[in-house]
Amino acid sequence: MPKVKVEPRQTTLPAAESSDFEVASAMTGLGDTVAYYENGDKSQQPQVAIVSNVTPTGLCLHVLSPRGISVRDYTRHIDDPWFAALDQRQKTLNEKGAWDTLQSARRRLDEMARQRRLDVLRRQQAEEANKQDRADEEPLLDEVAMKAEELARQGFALPDIAAQLRGEATVGQIRNHFENNMVSA
Repeated sequence: MPKVKVEPRQTTLPAAESSDFEVASAMTGLGDTVAYYENGDKSQQPQVAIVSNVTPTGLCLHVLSPRGISVRDYTRHIDDPWFAALDQRQKTLNEKGAWDTLQSARRRLDEMARQRRLDVLRRQQAEEANKQDRADEEPLLDEVAMKAEELARQGFALPDIAAQLRGEATVGQIRNHFENNMVSA
């Protein structure tokens, strides 16, 4: 029986200027586990898929999902420039889905989680700022206003007046009071 020479799969990365598509395509082969995006939407949660065949036009995948295993033939990489060549090809992306490496999918998911955390933080900061603005718009009680005016006459600055009042008024409330009321010297 003649010996068949088996070529090992490429294990070196393409040049540094290669796209994610080129790197992923070069490094993915038969039996590899990849991420599958059902509608080709990068913002969705990917599913795990096993590569069952590599063809020049895409990968044949066995996609694992809660519904069971489904087979997707000739699935292209999510960043394949073929999709951008013609507008009609976006329909193919939506119908067939797309694949990506697990590493890229994890990076994308981590970035989306980081962005959600930043959005929550910004929303909380905006709510705090709105709360502070509402507090600053509250008028001072008469006795607090008189104390603030007396401290202003003594030459105290706004933050010092607020500190002297020990939480009875905010700097914003004091500023609003002085802007809206004439204080005699």
